[in-house]
Amino acid sequence: MAVEQLSLEHLTPPAETASGAQSTVEDRIVDVSDSTTVVTITDAVVDVLSPRDRRILALERQWFCNAGSKEAEISRQFGMTPTRYFQILNGLIDDPRAMRESPQIVARLRRLRLARRRTRRAHRHVVRN
Repeated sequence: MAVEQLSLEHLTPPAETASGAQSTVEDRIVDVSDSTTVVTITDAVVDVLSPRDRRILALERQWFCNAGSKEAEISRQFGMTPTRYFQILNGLIDDPRAMRESPQIVARLRRLRLARRRTRRAHRHVVRN
């Protein structure tokens, strides 16, 4: 897990350039990996979700008419297979940071997962002669 020290220089607005124009948002974007990072501000530690995890939660807020359109959107946005996406999502909904970020979505996903587990377990108990 990467720890990054932030100072007030990182939090101040950008200065104007020599030509007098302010820098654009793209100039100020910091490239972070898809892994979860811990940002240290003075002595306080703040847990944050990675940008990828936030995009996954944002995708789960959307409504899709059929499963095929969701799989296509997963491939387009994340460049991964739907199977890998759902593996990551399954781990993400157990993460307390995700619950703090988006409690309604995470609670709904946990309820759906529990209902699917119950359905699978109910079908396993077949009585044989």
